[in-house]
Amino acid sequence: MSSTDPFLPGAHRDDTIAAADPGVGAPQTAPGFGVEGEDPDIAQSQERDRAASDGPVDLPQDVPFRTPDPDDVSRR
Repeated sequence: MSSTDPFLPGAHRDDTIAAADPGVGAPQTAPGFGVEGEDPDIAQSQERDRAASDGPVDLPQDVPFRTPDPDDVSRR
């Protein structure tokens, strides 16, 4: 087998699994996952509520690791 051969040589359509087709009777997709790259259906009121709750977050001042200042670690 060369590197250009497919992993399933001679595979028929029914031998593989379609990734985007959940099938008949499948449960609804989870929030945030749309079909074929589409955004999920969200009511505009829910969208406004979500945007209003995304306020500033208080971060702790004492953290185990701080990103170093580039001037302190550069090799100039």
